[in-house]
Amino acid sequence: MQKGQVVPNKIVWLAVFLGFLADYLVTGLLQALAVLFNNDLAEMSASFSGGGLLLLALGTLGTGIGGLVAGRSARHERVLHGVLVGGMGLLAMVIGTMVASPPPFTGPEVVGQIVATGLAGLGGYASRWFPKPQEER
Repeated sequence: MQKGQVVPNKIVWLAVFLGFLADYLVTGLLQALAVLFNNDLAEMSASFSGGGLLLLALGTLGTGIGGLVAGRSARHERVLHGVLVGGMGLLAMVIGTMVASPPPFTGPEVVGQIVATGLAGLGGYASRWFPKPQEER
């Protein structure tokens, strides 16, 4: 096998990590910008009124972008790598719930993360339409 050759059915964990990192950063940035424009959103984050749903939608969008990054980085099995980004988000939620004294995540937030996992898979699928980077020769 040559260096840089794509191996089907192999998970590229670096791509999954990069996608999760992109998810975390994009979600944090989008939610911080939303709270910056409307301070009331910080109090609404626990409720599922309009503001809480907006923050949930921004988090879901960030996970979709993370799936796109993972699929683009992996170059094969793009949907799988995208879904693994969402799975890492679910794992982070579970660990956060076990560690924190009052559980920080409610049922609707977990359902939102599950929906975000599907969107991350769609992001991985969408990554196939981006042009390939120039290969070094």
